[in-house]
Amino acid sequence: MEYLSENVITKDYVASNRQIIEKFYSVQFAIDGRAPLYQFRIKNIPPDGPGILVGEKSAVLSRLNVGDELDMTYCPCGAAAVSKELRTKVMRVDHHTEGRFEGHVAIGLSVVEQS
Repeated sequence: MEYLSENVITKDYVASNRQIIEKFYSVQFAIDGRAPLYQFRIKNIPPDGPGILVGEKSAVLSRLNVGDELDMTYCPCGAAAVSKELRTKVMRVDHHTEGRFEGHVAIGLSVVEQS
């Protein structure tokens, strides 16, 4: 598991980021503003909150690194609700070799600022 070294996980951090899980269903982004556009469902990934699960053979893994900041579009659950673009930091990369998420990589996300 790789974590952002300056990241200190506090209760406030976890609480504020869990609000993302409650408000939004999925996230989409392009790396460096170029195609392809990646879209993933937001998951609550313990211990620290929101993230995405990526197949271990996905091409996006070679382009995401801990500490990267990306503009991500967060898509809400309801069709009538409006998507929101938020600056987001990759906080951790956790390769799962067994259990429920076997064959996937958990990417921990943290909203840095609203665009």
